Amino acid sequence: NKFAHYFKQFTVQTEAIKKDDENKKADKIAQELTTELPSLDVSFVREAFLQMKECRLTLKYSFVKLYFETNEITQAIYENLRSNLEMVVERLRLSLEKPVNEIKAPEVRNIT
Repeated sequence: NKFAHYFKQFTVQTEAIKKDDENKKADKIAQELTTELPSLDVSFVREAFLQMKECRLTLKYSFVKLYFETNEITQAIYENLRSNLEMVVERLRLSLEKPVNEIKAPEVRNIT
């Protein structure tokens, strides 16, 4: 069922945003990095989480657009762009979920 599929994806993005906000992941990672490397500018962590949130919001509402889109060509293009954005968000998430001593600022900055 088309509605169930898109609604599930909408909900997944909603929950991911909520989880990151509730867990204060950006602050936790930044604090750990500051403790481990006091001279490191950790603003890239907060910026990465803001970018990830914006991307997830875009993904969240892209499912609404896809549900109502009737033009198959437009839908295919939109689905391709959505899929690419989803892959970037996943790469960013994985790079930020590494142990703190393995997080590399250039890698995170490159993704954002």
